[in-house]
Amino acid sequence: MHDDTPYHFFKGMTFRFEEGSKTIQVWYSNWSGKEVITVNGDVVSTRRQFGLNSTHPFQIGGDAYSVQMRTTSRLKGPLVCTLSKGSEPILRQQLGFSKAEPQENQKQPDLKRRATQFLLGAGAWMVIALLVFTVQKQLQLSRWVAFSALVLLGFGFELYRARNSPAFTATIIKEDLRSPVPEHAPLLE
Repeated sequence: MHDDTPYHFFKGMTFRFEEGSKTIQVWYSNWSGKEVITVNGDVVSTRRQFGLNSTHPFQIGGDAYSVQMRTTSRLKGPLVCTLSKGSEPILRQQLGFSKAEPQENQKQPDLKRRATQFLLGAGAWMVIALLVFTVQKQLQLSRWVAFSALVLLGFGFELYRARNSPAFTATIIKEDLRSPVPEHAPLLE
């Protein structure tokens, strides 16, 4: 939907299936629960679903299709997306996260660099906390509201940093569930 990458923390997850001459694309947002299904670039179905498992039926021509998405954790994955025609699963993709292997030319940060990053980060969070509590006083909000906003902001930032840093990679495993015909299958008479 948004680009060719299968996962982006803010832009959502994309699964692309090739079914004959049709390109079926499923996009899902962790933030809004929105699911959008397109066929050859045209939107055929949209809905919102916040559960860990969802089945999203749609039509292409006269054929009934559905997309089933299931996961144990939307944040940690894996997310499994299965395309079915009628009631028969035909294609499946699994989006998972794993630690990236360091490249040969990539140096590991030394202690001095890590300490500097920590101190700069801590200083930035102190400034942000001061701003949040200043706004809280001006708007006369409760301290719990301000504290909750600060915690959510920090949680969102850490998830964004972790998922979009080179320390993690998003990979898609594609699987064709249609039973292949063996090359030397006996002919039916």
